[in-house]
Amino acid sequence: MGGKDEVAKVIVAYYPELKPYLTSDRKWKEQFHKNMFDAIALGLTVLGKN
Repeated sequence: MGGKDEVAKVIVAYYPELKPYLTSDRKWKEQFHKNMFDAIALGLTVLGKN
């Protein structure tokens, strides 16, 4: 398990409605969702610095 997976789990802990996106039936969806969680983490980081 790598960094992107850990980031996704932390985000899901705060926003449980995103849990369905932790797993996927296709490789491209899995990569898309990992990128989505990265974008959410970045947005939360930026919002936290204001």
